[in-house]
Amino acid sequence: MTTEDDFKALPAKDFERMRVLAQTNLFFLARGVLGFTEVSQDFHLPFCQFLDGKSSRKLTCLPRGFFKTTLATKSKAIKESLANPLIAQLIICQNQDNAAKMVDDIRNLWDRCTVLRGLFPELVPTGKEKWSSERATINRPREGFSQQDGTVER
Repeated sequence: MTTEDDFKALPAKDFERMRVLAQTNLFFLARGVLGFTEVSQDFHLPFCQFLDGKSSRKLTCLPRGFFKTTLATKSKAIKESLANPLIAQLIICQNQDNAAKMVDDIRNLWDRCTVLRGLFPELVPTGKEKWSSERATINRPREGFSQQDGTVER
């Protein structure tokens, strides 16, 4: 089992390379960092590359069980916050309970994923940030910061 302290033993160049990959490669983040082992290279890698693409307007239509929410909402929200900790993201769903569950799942990933916490210790919530099923906020840089929005809100 990997602990957050295990990352201190990594060579600096490997540690930094993993951080950059997590910030820029959705497939690496979802499978390698967040531990979604059901995400396959054959099907999900091209889907993640599509989601990582330049266009900000995308439509995905896949059946239940294809990890759309896991990749396009939860993992993508974490990836965006790793690249820009000051970002504010809104999760909207037809059902408010589903949106709240997605925010909870993102919060739980930050709480339980030792690889994520080990790679980005400066962003791990300290308890001062607002966490609920309405809002999840990572530890953000404070200098000159007055934004009241959470990192992810429903």
